[in-house]
Amino acid sequence: MKTYRINFYGRPNGAIGICWGHTETVQALTEEGAVVRLYERFEHVRVQHITIATDAGPVSVTHHAPAESKECAR
Repeated sequence: MKTYRINFYGRPNGAIGICWGHTETVQALTEEGAVVRLYERFEHVRVQHITIATDAGPVSVTHHAPAESKECAR
């Protein structure tokens, strides 16, 4: 398993209102698996940036999406 640090816009499951920026660290086998793990706690997830985390800090940027509106889709 790898440890991924993910910056994204979203909101906690069941929350009412706008989305805001979060940074979470999750463990998964792949990037896609790491994003799926976010849905255990968040909804309307829009990934901005994913890095592979190590004890020495992030080592590489593996995904970058263009900035979008911070409002959630209705």
